[in-house]
Amino acid sequence: MHLVNFDIFYKFKKRKSIFFVSFIALVIACTSTYVYWYNTPEKTMDRYLSLIINKQGEEAYDLVYKDNHTYYPERVIFIRSAKDTQLTDYKVLGSTNLEKSLAEVKVVLSFKHLQREKTFMMKKAFGQWYVLLRGQEKNENS
Repeated sequence: MHLVNFDIFYKFKKRKSIFFVSFIALVIACTSTYVYWYNTPEKTMDRYLSLIINKQGEEAYDLVYKDNHTYYPERVIFIRSAKDTQLTDYKVLGSTNLEKSLAEVKVVLSFKHLQREKTFMMKKAFGQWYVLLRGQEKNENS
């Protein structure tokens, strides 16, 4: 009778191990999908411009790279500007990686009466791509 209880314990432990391994595999698959599919300069630019067109400046501001060495507007000014935008459509043409954490994304911006091609700089920080506004990082000595 004692062996039956051990047998049940062994089956439970085996199921628990299978569940744990499956869970770890699922986490790795989700993380890989995010990193390699969703977290790219093009996808970040797509989200950024989509939020701007939909006048969601608050969310778009979260995709702007901010530190002491780069230009970025104050949140209130950025949100007001996003609400007043005349941007009606865009097309992401592609990107070029300049360094491991720096890329250029070329887009065509469509306004009410004109189209304009523009290249945005993108910066990867803490595993996430961000939009660099007004060019590359400033020199620390300036």
